[in-house]
Amino acid sequence: MLRILVLVSSVIAIVVVAYLFATHRGNFDLEDFITLILLVGYPSLVLFYVITTKPTTDNVTYLDLFFERRRLEEKAKINKLKSDAK
Repeated sequence: MLRILVLVSSVIAIVVVAYLFATHRGNFDLEDFITLILLVGYPSLVLFYVITTKPTTDNVTYLDLFFERRRLEEKAKINKLKSDAK
């Protein structure tokens, strides 16, 4: 789902910049040109990355590890309470 969102937003960004380029009719200062390069370059790089990489479920983030650790700690606490109650 996130890949689709990134693809759509990058395409929209490129289309908006192309529209701005077309309405400006090519009369650009150096600052405008650098801005255009950045506005087209970043979504293009993101599109290239998203298209060339394969989605995997093996990617484990620090947030996933944090929640897994919290879950295991809670499980250990519950097991300790159960063993103390016996």
